[in-house]
Amino acid sequence: MDALFTPQSVAVGLLALALVFIVALFFSDSLRRRRRHRSGVELFMHARRRRWPFVMSLALLALVLAYLAVRATDPGPPATGAVEPAAPAPAPAPLPVPGPAPVLPAAAEPTATPQADATAAVNHWRDAWVARDADRYLAAYADDFRPADGQTLAAWRKQRRERLDTPREISLSLERLTVTVEGDRASARFIQHYRSGPVNAREPKRLSLRRTAQGWLITEEVIEKVRAP
Repeated sequence: MDALFTPQSVAVGLLALALVFIVALFFSDSLRRRRRHRSGVELFMHARRRRWPFVMSLALLALVLAYLAVRATDPGPPATGAVEPAAPAPAPAPLPVPGPAPVLPAAAEPTATPQADATAAVNHWRDAWVARDADRYLAAYADDFRPADGQTLAAWRKQRRERLDTPREISLSLERLTVTVEGDRASARFIQHYRSGPVNAREPKRLSLRRTAQGWLITEEVIEKVRAP
């Protein structure tokens, strides 16, 4: 309703009324001039027939023009809300940065010869004995190891574990170690210098070894007799 009473619509309406008023005056004046030659009733009927259809047409035309003018000047309903700006396009996902290549553990270099493997097995046996590591020491012996004193393997293992569990310092060196290999068998000879507590022994020893899936294992341990010169 407020849009119908804007300054533009009021001005157009006033112009339309002014136009209707001017036309009405024109026909009223024309009617007064013709009254001189006609009777009152004839003039009244003639003016009624000639004036009102034309006046009504002009009034209707004025109203239509006023309505069209109001519609043309109507700015329309106000916006219900501000237009939201379009959402920005999502930023492209960053390309994955390749990480450093995983560092693979260096493969253990194989020993040059079976003799070197057998020699390494003898040195590991010696290190386990000095460290009093009973598990690693006993793992150096094969399941078919024959103790030199005639004990069973189970009794010998029990005795050796008890001695290694005794808290005492052990010093052991293998002097003049030589290892010979024939197929899956090896023989290691050396001078064993053993010191622990009151014991201080230096004697020749021979180890017989056999190559298995677990490596070179001891099958025999013998203290050799020193030949008389």
